[in-house]
Amino acid sequence: MQDYKEAARLRDSLRSFEDEEREEVARREKEEKAAASLIMRSQKYAMLKQQLAVAAQFEDYKEAARLRDSLRSFEEEEPVLRLRGLMRKAIEEERFEVFYSCIAVVSSNQIASLSRLVPTRLDKH
Repeated sequence: MQDYKEAARLRDSLRSFEDEEREEVARREKEEKAAASLIMRSQKYAMLKQQLAVAAQFEDYKEAARLRDSLRSFEEEEPVLRLRGLMRKAIEEERFEVFYSCIAVVSSNQIASLSRLVPTRLDKH
């Protein structure tokens, strides 16, 4: 009877270990996908900026305007870029409470929750 209980305990321990291992693998895969996505978005942003510089250099104003609009849209959708823009604008407008809210977001690693913590527009009150 003791061997049966020991075998059951070992089986349960093994299942628990396997479950933890699966969770760890899933967590790592999720982190890797997030990192790859960030790299792809960073490369896209750099490419758009480079294309804008080339269009301006060749005085292709229509293309430059299109790329400028694409960059603005990208900056609005990308949390880190949006945060940077909000911080810059808060300093320009001397709205330091908004700036410090942005700092708190970065410090707490909660950039994804940016839309709840910081206003979308910095309207003067």
